[in-house]
Amino acid sequence: MRTTTTAALAAALLLGLTACGSDPEPPHVAACKTAMEKQFADAPEAGVDPREADPPAACAGVANETLARLTEELIDAER
Repeated sequence: MRTTTTAALAAALLLGLTACGSDPEPPHVAACKTAMEKQFADAPEAGVDPREADPPAACAGVANETLARLTEELIDAER
C-alpha cells in the first residue's frame, strides 16, 4: 500500500512539474514584465529611476518576490 501511495504522489508531482515547464510564467506575470520593460525604456525620457518607480498597473497582484526578480532581469538585460 505504501509503494502505491508513493508512486501516485511521485506521478502527481511529475505531472505538476511538466505542466509548469511548458508555460514558464503565468499570463499576468508576462503582462507585468512587458509593462515593466516599457517603463524601463521610457524612464530616461521622464527623468525617473525605474527601480524607484511604482510598478505598472499590469503588475497588480504579482508577488513582491516576482517583481524583484523581474526588476533584476531587466537591470541585467541593460548591462
